[in-house]
Amino acid sequence: KRKDNYHNISSIIQNIDLCDDIILFKKKSGIKIICDDYNVPLGEDNLVYKSAKLLIKNFFELKSLGVLILLKKRIPIASGLGGGSADAASTLIGINKLLNLNLSDNELLKMSSSIGSDVPFFLVGGTAIVEGRGEKITPLVPLIDIWVVLAKPDFQIITKDIYDKYDKIGKPCSHDISEFMEYFGSEDLLKKFSILENSLEKIVEKKYKIITVLKKRALESGALASVMTGSGPTVVSLCEDFNSALRVYSKLSKEVDEVYVVKTCSKGFEII
Repeated sequence: KRKDNYHNISSIIQNIDLCDDIILFKKKSGIKIICDDYNVPLGEDNLVYKSAKLLIKNFFELKSLGVLILLKKRIPIASGLGGGSADAASTLIGINKLLNLNLSDNELLKMSSSIGSDVPFFLVGGTAIVEGRGEKITPLVPLIDIWVVLAKPDFQIITKDIYDKYDKIGKPCSHDISEFMEYFGSEDLLKKFSILENSLEKIVEKKYKIITVLKKRALESGALASVMTGSGPTVVSLCEDFNSALRVYSKLSKEVDEVYVVKTCSKGFEII
């Protein structure tokens, strides 16, 4: 834990092709978000709102220029999949283009860390080692077109609570990033993912046994590896091919209602 109450992390983060849609329009003043999911906050608590406000206040006055943001959600909220951070990064890119601000990638990166710890990664995208508070990003060779099954249990995790518990009883991963990278460079998928682990997983498993069950069922069904993402609660299972992913999907669908089959991809956003 750092003096600023954040934690230094050392993580591998990967983009997948499950995404939200964001459409931006200029308006005379203010910031307005319209979203198809009523569970999504529409004001200052939304990272998309924070992104829009940060850019507009830096270059204009909210009274003289604004933006209307249409947000269509596909990434489940409070899932540990970084949907809010991805949307925030996309909003920065979109408003930079919409308002012709001509900010460089580096300028956007510097601004993004003030919005949320995971936002900088989504500006870079692909596959990366993320360290520090989330601002230190080392891109890796993109992990493309790997089939992944996501299983989200029906409860929400408060990230701060998990980190607080980790400070008291948590243990670091048994393998460090350098060891992981030796395996990650292998062409053999089973070896590549064989030492995947999450130091926060044991904390969540103590209270929610479904995490353990989902991982076990996934491996029984042929997944190459299965691990909780971030502070949870979604369990990510990596598969050798589409048919294997379908078998895992079928098995995990008997345990939880929200299960998705997706693929890894090489970018954090796409402008259409």
